[in-house]
Amino acid sequence: MIDYVLVFLILGFLLVIFLKSKGKGGRKGSPIGVYTAQSRLMSVAELKFYRVLLLVIPKDCWVFSQVRLADVIKVRSDLKLNKQQWWRCFSQISQKHVDFVIVRKEDTQIMGVIELNDRSHNEKNRMKRDEFLRKALMYSGVPLAEIKAQKYYDQQQLKAELPFLYPSLQSVI
Repeated sequence: MIDYVLVFLILGFLLVIFLKSKGKGGRKGSPIGVYTAQSRLMSVAELKFYRVLLLVIPKDCWVFSQVRLADVIKVRSDLKLNKQQWWRCFSQISQKHVDFVIVRKEDTQIMGVIELNDRSHNEKNRMKRDEFLRKALMYSGVPLAEIKAQKYYDQQQLKAELPFLYPSLQSVI
């Protein structure tokens, strides 16, 4: 009888270990089953803006949305940072995304970044993030256009707010 109890306990222990490890991904503590698909890539406001943006950008450009900031700018290599400093700087840009990036079709040269600002940009933490974004892009030489989210967009006005695409137009704002 004791042999059966011992065998049952050992099998139960092995079953628990197997079930705990079954749902794990490549890294410890990252169970695959915790993920689910996003319902959409863009918010309703971003999609509305995107549709108008596609009408006004030059034919030789593409628009990408939800781009990681670290794919737009990088940590300068000439600063000779140690690994810890480099990772600290990199983590500040690797965990942020910009709404839209305009690139040339020919070579994907970045023409500029567009941030669509809705009411959430008035929140304190978001204002801090936006200020970091402005400075990081400015010092990196990447133009930034901040567009206020609206119900309707006038195509000519939108062009005027994108001086990196239309330098001859003056902003009406």
